[in-house]
Amino acid sequence: MFFFVWSYIFQDGPVTSERINAALCLYFIAGLIWAFFYLVMYDLKPESFNIKGADLDNFIYYSFITLSTLGYGDITPLSPTARAFSYVEAVLGQIYLAVIIARIVSLHLAFAKLPCSKP
Repeated sequence: MFFFVWSYIFQDGPVTSERINAALCLYFIAGLIWAFFYLVMYDLKPESFNIKGADLDNFIYYSFITLSTLGYGDITPLSPTARAFSYVEAVLGQIYLAVIIARIVSLHLAFAKLPCSKP
């Protein structure tokens, strides 16, 4: 699903509001994928995180807090692998917003300013 949405976002043609929405949905899909990785990591090595109540809901919360680089600190990565995944998620989340979303929105605005071609 991730790659299907990715290919839809970057297909040729004008950037519509649907593509912007798809790009935002892709951000949420990425957060859910990271949450699954964290849950698997915890299942394989429970000491990877300082967390109370290690269920999917808590890892979804942690993933989106990390993806947005908000970082409350109530859940912390302890193992080197968990730390590496966390900082990669944080960096990719910011790059995605700063580069991909900004580029798509700017292309949308550029297409909106173009004069309509009349037959």
